[in-house]
Amino acid sequence: MYPRQVNKKSFYTLSSKSQDRLGRLQMEEPEEDIFIADSEANRLVLVTFSKSSGEKIIKEYKMFNRKSLLKPEGMCLLKVPDAETLVVFSDSGHNRIKILEPQTGRIKTLCGTGLKGYKNGVGFRSMFNKPTSLCVVGKDESRSIMVADVGNHCIRQIKFNNNSNGSNTKPLTAKYIFSGRCTVEVTTVLGRGTKRGFLDGTGRQQTMLNSPSKLSMINSSTFLISDSGNSCLRLAFRNPGYEEYTLTTILSDDIDKACINGTGTKEEELLRHTI
Repeated sequence: MYPRQVNKKSFYTLSSKSQDRLGRLQMEEPEEDIFIADSEANRLVLVTFSKSSGEKIIKEYKMFNRKSLLKPEGMCLLKVPDAETLVVFSDSGHNRIKILEPQTGRIKTLCGTGLKGYKNGVGFRSMFNKPTSLCVVGKDESRSIMVADVGNHCIRQIKFNNNSNGSNTKPLTAKYIFSGRCTVEVTTVLGRGTKRGFLDGTGRQQTMLNSPSKLSMINSSTFLISDSGNSCLRLAFRNPGYEEYTLTTILSDDIDKACINGTGTKEEELLRHTI
């Protein structure tokens, strides 16, 4: 995956409303299809490119469900055997996580009641507060989605149950997801939920964040977190054989001032964990 942020000039060509707000995009591969969350126009856009005389030009673009979305934000790409690519995205204004099959245009809600709040649970019983960035962790049938839950100051995990008994023994397919038989479970992996702060450690009770806004996967068990309210970059990783994630700060302004009080004036980079 190649997450990028769209600049105002190129994004303006897709939506005149978007010139005041940057969107998010995901690339299938460099110089191939691009998925764009057009937040202000309440839509997702798929842009397909072709080359003419050595130059890349837009071949076509498709828009998805402008009426049923409200400020879609982060996206991640999910590979499944019976479809080219599925797009998991946060319908941030509706406080829900949804999934799109670009080939058919089908969109399904995975989790979230639609109301703002904080609650772990299965599917529609779970609640979010302005979910934004997403990333995929894990491999094969054990893959799950990490969500930056900005308003709840925590990182949530969405696990797919690929079987009727709740196990992940069957391959995850688009057919199974959209059939309604596939359920997901939402848990909190980092942060205490609704309580902001700054604390490195392991597991949800021993870590605290402040408005985490962006996630970026490094490998199947490691991802980066932009902890916006603490003005720092943090690393989350899970050691082999362990279920809980460890959170450590790797880059920030003055750690004592900027991360704890938000009053730092001195710029200082701290590298405490080698990636």
